[in-house]
Amino acid sequence: TLYKKELEVGTGSVTVTAGGTTTLNLASTESIKTTIWQIGIPDGTPSGFLNADKIETMHPTDSRMSAWGPVTYTIGSSSASSFPMAHIRTTSSFAGGRPTITVNSWSSSSPAAPTKIDSRGVTRGTWRGYNLVYEYSIPSGTLVAGANTITITVISGSSGDAFLSPNIVYDSVELY
Repeated sequence: TLYKKELEVGTGSVTVTAGGTTTLNLASTESIKTTIWQIGIPDGTPSGFLNADKIETMHPTDSRMSAWGPVTYTIGSSSASSFPMAHIRTTSSFAGGRPTITVNSWSSSSPAAPTKIDSRGVTRGTWRGYNLVYEYSIPSGTLVAGANTITITVISGSSGDAFLSPNIVYDSVELY
């Protein structure tokens, strides 16, 4: 498996017999796209996001953590360090938490609950899990010239808004 930091970007398989050697050439299978804007780096970690530098040594309720939100992030003027690494309400997810988006007045369909990510990682000092990429196709005409509002919420079959409620951890957010 080929990784970009902690994000799987390529795989391959090989058979090696006892005493033998072999070569496997791996290349990234990441798609090449024209990015309009991006928050964070797609590498399987929340590096650079708000509180990401503290999550391994502090509980999310620690008073030394910055406030988690809600956050209004403005493309072009806000820094990635003002975007929280985790969405507390619903690289890791807990209680079937997964993102859904609203763009202006359009709302995405709800993705299926993740099958391999159900971790209290955020409250035990890690973001590591089974990385999933969620992609949403925004219909033509939804984005308009000027200001647009994109809202990311966490959906789940569970409820709550405390730290053991459904949640997700961000790697990056991108519009392309």
